[in-house]
Amino acid sequence: MHAHCFRRSFLLPGLLLCTGDRGGRPLAAPADDSDSFAPARANAGLQFPLRTSGRYIVDASGQRVRFACVNWYGAQMEQMAPNGLNHQRVERIAAIIVGHGFNCVRLPFSLDVVFTNRSSVPSPHTSLRANPDLKSKSPLEVFDAALEALTDKGLMVILNNHVSSARWCCSLSDGEGLWYTSEYPVDSWLDGLAQMAARCG
Repeated sequence: MHAHCFRRSFLLPGLLLCTGDRGGRPLAAPADDSDSFAPARANAGLQFPLRTSGRYIVDASGQRVRFACVNWYGAQMEQMAPNGLNHQRVERIAAIIVGHGFNCVRLPFSLDVVFTNRSSVPSPHTSLRANPDLKSKSPLEVFDAALEALTDKGLMVILNNHVSSARWCCSLSDGEGLWYTSEYPVDSWLDGLAQMAARCG
């Protein structure tokens, strides 16, 4: 993906955590941030990778890490793009999240985003109206842009394979009650997680 981002990830049960880690060094706040809404990076000073220590999550120096997460919904739905990109630039949304004091974002996706190989998201002129540079991008490339914008602001991102097929879930009849479906068996689910982990770096 974007090798210059030096992201790191680790696998939780069905989840991936992506960070803006620069090779294990602390995330430092930039001297000059042009976005006045978010004057500093999230997680400045944390050293990655994270690990557990008893009942706590700590960074590489042993400092306790407290997650303050917000959900950025939408990429797992039929639109195959995070909500709000019709109203705000992707970088602006990341800055607003930091400005409100969050240090972590849950970014759900569907396996359809990984495997359908669409050349663009459904209805790009509607769902991506405020981001014209993304209108010609595939769903996975749009997801990459959101991931990069978030980690560039120092946010930790929990990638959540929320559903297999891009749609609302879950009912007793939609087949989405488990981590695999008839369309995406266990091997496909594992392959999808591996591909998303690779995109984190």
